Amino acid sequence: MLDPLHPLCVLDPTRKPDVIDGIEALSNQKMDEGVSGPIFNLIFLRDHIRNYLSGILGRGASQFDQKTFLLDAEYLNEIKASHDPAECEHALPFISSNDVVTSTCFNVAKPSFGFMAVNYRGKVENCERYDAPNYINVVTYGDTGK
Repeated sequence: MLDPLHPLCVLDPTRKPDVIDGIEALSNQKMDEGVSGPIFNLIFLRDHIRNYLSGILGRGASQFDQKTFLLDAEYLNEIKASHDPAECEHALPFISSNDVVTSTCFNVAKPSFGFMAVNYRGKVENCERYDAPNYINVVTYGDTGK
């Protein structure tokens, strides 16, 4: 695996069904249901139709807006340290930097739905850093019709 902070190593190609079960239990969704399937296609189509109709009806098409945010490492660490699994709806043992950044961006942008990729290596039992199979899944947030 190429990582500038770690030496080169050989990946383990062994597929571990128990890891898939662990990911599905933790994420509460099947691995093959991520960002694909009929729900995503309907949402994608809905947004294209909405933009098309907005243009025809003279409301103007949706605008793309880009923002840049600086990450305050002290604030990030403070939020992560304040996490209490006993107060968490799903009793998660930790929150990641990705959780904090994604949540902050979604709270600022207020999208109707969003996606966050999650690498489960090291977060699910028997899912190790150098496992080759795809142990990454997508968490969907917001109005997805689920």
